[in-house]
Amino acid sequence: MSLPIDAKVTTSKAFAESYSELSKIEGDGIVLIIDDDVTIRKSLKEELSKLGYAVAVAANRKEGVKFAYKLRPDAILLNIQMPHQEGWQILSALKNNSLLASIPVIMISMVEDKQKGYAMGATDCIEKGMASNQLAAILENTISVKIPPV
Repeated sequence: MSLPIDAKVTTSKAFAESYSELSKIEGDGIVLIIDDDVTIRKSLKEELSKLGYAVAVAANRKEGVKFAYKLRPDAILLNIQMPHQEGWQILSALKNNSLLASIPVIMISMVEDKQKGYAMGATDCIEKGMASNQLAAILENTISVKIPPV
């Protein structure tokens, strides 16, 4: 016996556009940016693209976790200081999921959040306002580029 299923799949416009855009980009690794600030997302995306990474962006927890599942990025840049503790909720959701826990999460945060972030499983922390100065070195150490054997 089978039951009829009336399933409806919905995807946010931002998710669809970012995923479509990502599929056209080639890079040395995939980085997911999760930040509620459109200016910061745009700035980080431009910088990471110049460094050779394929970049996806998400504005909230729902999009961020969805992208993490779909793309399995090589690293995630996460703004911990999003409204309503959403950044901490995202970090917890990522690190408490066996499929996503191994993805390095680099927090974008204030200095006082570092210890809590490390205790929750964050790989590294970039101080707000200093992200562009620290980003290249941290990602180089975090992401191991998979080079095919010759």
